[in-house]
This record gives sequence, structure tokens and C-alpha cells, in this order.
Amino acid sequence: GYRQKDYFIATQGPLASTVEDFWRMVWEWKCHSVVVLTELQEREQEKCFQYWPAEGSMTYGDCTVEAKGDTLCDTFNLRDMLLKYEPEQETRLIRHFHFHGWPEIGIPTEGKGMIDLIAAVQKQQQQSGNHPIVVHCSAGAGRTGTFIALSNILERVKAEGLLDVFQTVKSLRMQRPHMVQTVVALKAAAAAAGNLGAVPVLTVLLEISMELTGKSVLHLVVLAHVAQIGFSQHWSYGWLPGGKRSAGDTEAKVK
Repeated sequence: GYRQKDYFIATQGPLASTVEDFWRMVWEWKCHSVVVLTELQEREQEKCFQYWPAEGSMTYGDCTVEAKGDTLCDTFNLRDMLLKYEPEQETRLIRHFHFHGWPEIGIPTEGKGMIDLIAAVQKQQQQSGNHPIVVHCSAGAGRTGTFIALSNILERVKAEGLLDVFQTVKSLRMQRPHMVQTVVALKAAAAAAGNLGAVPVLTVLLEISMELTGKSVLHLVVLAHVAQIGFSQHWSYGWLPGGKRSAGDTEAKVK
């Protein structure tokens, strides 16, 4: 995380054979928040096993999970679950944030919804303590990495007024390979580019992509959505490899 080491746990979506391990991890790391960025099925393929009960309770090894509530909040489901660890006979409330509308190959259909999700997760963290947040999509890389990167970037924007995409993603990739994958189409990036006004988003994304992966456009185009909700008026743009610009500049220098 931006302020705290081990603030996020990035993992793949649980399989039927790994559900027991998943819940034991949640318990052992004292997690209170789980963020889900994938549907159970996408493009007629299973992406994640439903590792939580829709109602009642289910037991996975030493862990029993009981459904306590399910609320639809615009773009995500907020589920309350009670996790009981049998060996210690203790329970813990888990909040399960299930975001919808973000395809495996593409960008979120609702940019503001992603910001709302991050805000809801941070509010939960303030209430439950700064234990690690579990984040997963299907493979635990592309969408998961983008969510973590965006969370860290927004924290830095709030604290320092700086937007530093390149260093954030570079740091994540040093910890976990393939974080923020190269899966966003060039056309989608071009369409989003206009949302940052004078900042040449498409050029910047290509530059960052070549430095990080040697391939094409990154999932980072998701960040263009942030500008749509008002941040662009206040940012100092420190996100170019080897370059820096202020919000008042009319052109960015890409080296």
C-alpha cells in the first residue's frame, strides 16, 4: 500500500480445490475486507468458484462461513459474512465487495463506480483496523493489479497532490509479475484519451507500456476514468517516465 507494507494481498480467484486454503489465509492474516473484481463466469468460462454461501452457512475445512447480508450498491454487491475458525472457536465479520461491470479484456463500464468501491473499502478499513485487504479477479494480476495501483495512486494524490502511475506500477510488478496486464485495446485507450484534456494519455500509455512490458497498451487506461470525476483540475502530473508537468502546462514532455 501507499502508507503501509503488506496492505494488500493479491491472489487468484479461488478454485473448488483451494477454497479451504483461501479462507484459512483470510483468517491467519486477520483480514476483514475481500474485494472481488471478476464474475463467476465470463465469456462462458468459469473464472472463479463461488466460495461463499448465498444464504445459510457452509464449512470449508476448519472455516465456517455464514451469510449475514447482501446489499446492492450501484456497481457492487456488499456482503456481510461471519467467519468462524473452529480450532480457536472465534469469529470475525468479513465484508465482501463484489464489483460488477469490469470484463477480463477491457475497462470498467462505470469509472465512478470504481472510485466508489475504493472509498467503501477504505471506510471499512478505518472501522476494522488496517489489516490486509484481499483482492482477486480471476488470475489475480490484471484487474487486481489495476485496482491496487489505483488505490495507491489515489492515496498519494490525496496526501501529496501527485499522480505517479509509472513508479506505482513498476513497484507492484517487482513484487508480483504481470500486475496490470497488457489487455486494454488501443481503441479503448484512444477513446479515453480525451478525458484528460491536454494530457496526451495515449502517448503516455504507450510510453509506459514499452518501458514495463515491451508490448502495447496497459490496463492503466482505467486511470482516465478518474479524471472524469474531477481530479484532473487539481493534479500535479508526475507520471511520465523521466518527465514531470504541472496541471497548468499545456503539453507534456515524454522522453
